[in-house]
Amino acid sequence: MRELIAGDGGSVLVARATSETVVALTCEDLGETAMTPSGVPVYPTHALPDDLTVEVVRLVECERSTADTVRAWAHRHSIDVIADRVAVRRAPPGLRVVAISAASTGSGKTAVTRRVARTLARSGVDVAVLRHPMPSLLHWGRFDAGVVRTPPEVNVSRPIDEREELGPVVGTGVHVVTGLDPDRLVDVAAREAGPDGVIVWDGGGAAWPWLEPDVLVVAIDLLRPPGAEAAERIERASCVVLTKADTAPSERARDVEAWVRGIDADVPVILADLAVGVQPVNVLADKRVVIVEDARSLMLGGLVAGAGAVAAKRFRCGVVDPRPFVVGAIARALREHAHIGAVIPSLGRTPAEIDDLAASVAATPGDVVLWASNADPAFVIPDETRAIVRAYGELTEVAGPPLQDVLAPLLPGH
Repeated sequence: MRELIAGDGGSVLVARATSETVVALTCEDLGETAMTPSGVPVYPTHALPDDLTVEVVRLVECERSTADTVRAWAHRHSIDVIADRVAVRRAPPGLRVVAISAASTGSGKTAVTRRVARTLARSGVDVAVLRHPMPSLLHWGRFDAGVVRTPPEVNVSRPIDEREELGPVVGTGVHVVTGLDPDRLVDVAAREAGPDGVIVWDGGGAAWPWLEPDVLVVAIDLLRPPGAEAAERIERASCVVLTKADTAPSERARDVEAWVRGIDADVPVILADLAVGVQPVNVLADKRVVIVEDARSLMLGGLVAGAGAVAAKRFRCGVVDPRPFVVGAIARALREHAHIGAVIPSLGRTPAEIDDLAASVAATPGDVVLWASNADPAFVIPDETRAIVRAYGELTEVAGPPLQDVLAPLLPGH
C-alpha cells in the first residue's frame, strides 16, 4: 500500500518514523519541496504534484485549512483519505510530561509554554522543553536532535519560525531540544531534564501531543470560535487557558467558558490576558510604522494581524501598507493569503525567504519598524537604519486557579 502522510509538518514527520509504506509526505507551512535523509520527498501542501501515485492518504492532525486542501487534492485523484493520529510515545521511566497544545495557530501557545517552563524551573524542578518538530528544518539539514541553551544559539543557522518558538523559552534560562527525529528528541530531552525531571512538550500550532502527558494544557484563543478539534482536546485536558481576555469582549469569555464547561464541567479554566508590551517604550507615538508579524499565526492561524497592530493602535501610529513594496516570497504570501492586513509576515523558512523578508522591510517606507516577531531582528534585518521597536505578548492569569496549582502534582513535595 503506497501512502502519502499529510498534515501538520511535525506530526507528519513523527508519523513517518513508524510507517513502512509511505512514499511521500506533505507538510503545511513548508516553503519548498525537500527530502528526508532516507530519500522520501516532502512537498508543501499547496504544491502537491498531480502525478504523485499513491493509493491512500493518511491525514494526521493539522489546521482545518490544511485538511481541506489535502482532501480536495485526494478527491480530484479519487484517493481515499484516512484520518489518523500519531502514535503516542511514553516518556522514559521517572520522567513526567507536561504537554502544551492549542485549538489553532496563533492562540498564544508559546506564551503559555514560556509560563509553564518558568513556573516549573522556579519551583525547583529540572525541566527541558521538547519542541514539536518543524518541517522547515529540512531546508537546513537539521534532522538530528540538538539542544539550545543560550539566546545567541537561537540565531545561528535556523529558520525564522524556529527562532520565534525558541527565543521566548530560552530567554527564561530553560533548555530547548529541537530537531526532526522523534526518538532522538525524546532521548535528548530525557537527558537534559534528568532522571526525576519534567519534559514540557511544546506543540506546534494545533498538533496533538505524541508524547503521553501527565498534564495537558490546552490554549484557546477567545478571538476565534473553537471548533470540533478543540472539543476533543478539552475532553483530555488537565487545564484550559482562555487567552487574549484583554482584547476579547467579556461576554465572549463567558460564552467560551460555558462551552468548555459543557464538555467537561470539572476541568480547571484559566482566563488570561495576552498583554502586548513594546520595547523601547518612548519611540512609537504618532509615527508611521512598518509592521512585521508572526507568519504562522497569519498564514496558518488565519489572523489578520497580531501584537504589532495592537501596539500601533495604542500609540496612534500610522500603518504603512507594505503590499506595493514587498518582494519575492513575501509578495507571494500576501497575494495567496488575501485576508492578511497591512503587515509583513515574518517568513523565513529558507535562507532565500529570509533575504526576501529583509529586502521587503527595507523597501517599505516608514519612520519605525514595529517588529512583532519573536525572532531577534538584529539577525534578520541587520542593515536596518530606522528605529526598531519590538512588540511582544506576555501571558498574565486574571481569573481561575493559578497555573502553579495545575502543575502542583509535578512539583517537589507532591
